[in-house]
Amino acid sequence: MNKLIYYLRVLLISYEFVALILFWMTYLYYRQTIDSFVVSENINKDALKWLVIYPVSLATWMLKEGVSILFPNEIMSKILHEWTDYWQLKAHFNVGVFYAVFLSVPCIYVWATNNLTTGWGGVLFLSCAFSISLAAFSFYQAKVKIKELLINAK
Repeated sequence: MNKLIYYLRVLLISYEFVALILFWMTYLYYRQTIDSFVVSENINKDALKWLVIYPVSLATWMLKEGVSILFPNEIMSKILHEWTDYWQLKAHFNVGVFYAVFLSVPCIYVWATNNLTTGWGGVLFLSCAFSISLAAFSFYQAKVKIKELLINAK
């Protein structure tokens, strides 16, 4: 039960979750303004074709490089896995992967259904892409910090 509460805390008390809430609160409050702005703007259709690459590539990078957070190399991995609070690091890793995968789905959906030029579609895409960016930055920071800590642990 303690681990479940920790997982929920990591999931709900995070920059990614706060960003999602702020984007949607802004959209709900300024819905008419955002909808009319998106409709009135002449958005480059070629750019929209390739826009989905951004969140998908970040999520892919997180899935690929994220493993090196938990398994830096053979010697360092042994030190890391013997650490008593390793499960907390793994919880943060799992939540980050969850955000990467879970938030990529709406981005792909909005892009595939050509809803990027609607107010709700644009906000959904931007909020998810921004939150994936925050998660990717957190992974990068974790990777650097873990290397620092393990070098000093030797």
